[in-house]
Amino acid sequence: MLFTKKEELLSETKRYKLLGIAPLIIGGLMSITIVGAIVGIPMIIFGVLVKKSYNYNIRVSDETFADYLSSIGAA
Repeated sequence: MLFTKKEELLSETKRYKLLGIAPLIIGGLMSITIVGAIVGIPMIIFGVLVKKSYNYNIRVSDETFADYLSSIGAA
């Protein structure tokens, strides 16, 4: 039951995965030209920040879940 609740909470966060990848791809394509780089570089930075945030949230939830399981003596 606890694992189900954890997955339910992370389902909201999983949407950020696409939100982090799309700006990286679009920003990379836009940065090919000098004019497009004006918008493309901030998009790349935004994509990297969202991707880092997503990875951090997943890591923290997994660590917290593992700590809780070890504190109650479950495998």
